[in-house]
Amino acid sequence: MNVLVPQPIHADGIQVLKDHGLQVIELENDSREEIDKYMETATAILVRTTTLAAEQLERGKELKVIARHGIGLDLIDTKYCEQNGITVCNTPIANVNSVAEHVTGFLLSIAHRIPEAERALRRGNYESRNVLIGKEVKGKTLGLVGFGNIAQSVAKKCALGLDMNVIAYDPYAKEFPEYVEQVKELETIAKQSEFVSVHVPLNDGTKNLIDYHFFQSMQPASYLINAARGGIVNEEALIEAIDTDQIAGAALDCYAEEPMPLDYPLKDYENVILTPHMAAHTEDSMRAMAVGAAEAIVQTIK
Repeated sequence: MNVLVPQPIHADGIQVLKDHGLQVIELENDSREEIDKYMETATAILVRTTTLAAEQLERGKELKVIARHGIGLDLIDTKYCEQNGITVCNTPIANVNSVAEHVTGFLLSIAHRIPEAERALRRGNYESRNVLIGKEVKGKTLGLVGFGNIAQSVAKKCALGLDMNVIAYDPYAKEFPEYVEQVKELETIAKQSEFVSVHVPLNDGTKNLIDYHFFQSMQPASYLINAARGGIVNEEALIEAIDTDQIAGAALDCYAEEPMPLDYPLKDYENVILTPHMAAHTEDSMRAMAVGAAEAIVQTIK
């Protein structure tokens, strides 16, 4: 039984597959052409950020399971898989702490203007210390759009660790801890939060969820954080909001187009932090995602 691994994963995940007698095929790249070479004999695919569309999956006559190295399933045609008896699974908690720490790091960095100060100092501007005046997050309000596992971890770190007020909007969440205030309207998050962090999956219902109206409702001194999926935020609306001082800035780990285009408009903005979709990329998280996805494959086909 062959397991395709289109992109590099932690060696411990590969070892789990081999320990159970599975033939692991690590591809040179995750191009459509490379995957098509092996799709017909694949029993399983352990996928990171490779797109798997229906026209590709149709070639997988022996395909039984696709295991996602991470959480989101938006790059996999899950409807086709459901109709054709292909199990799709993910690792829903493996990268929770890593992403939550990244979001918390974003929050502190933009509040204290750390990246701006670091760049200014490298340019020789020591006197930037008298201009780049940040603000403490203690007592400030963090608004969470979505309240899944990662948002819950962010809430705990920020409410209990940083003494912030935390509010959250999620019509599907059933329980909220005592240190998180549930709000009933998305607009309430925009109006009441000094920091807004996005934590919903990308689907037809959430595409461009953070739009012109949302930004117009935000406070002028507030910041947007997105380490979920790029398409959730309308990037044209975000650029306009920053250009017109509707908000103070942003911190982004994901983008509507990935890899980020070389001419991405926000690259030169001092009040915007950009990272290359790496919030889950810690040694701990990468191992947990690889092992978790490999174990899911073993449980499904053995």
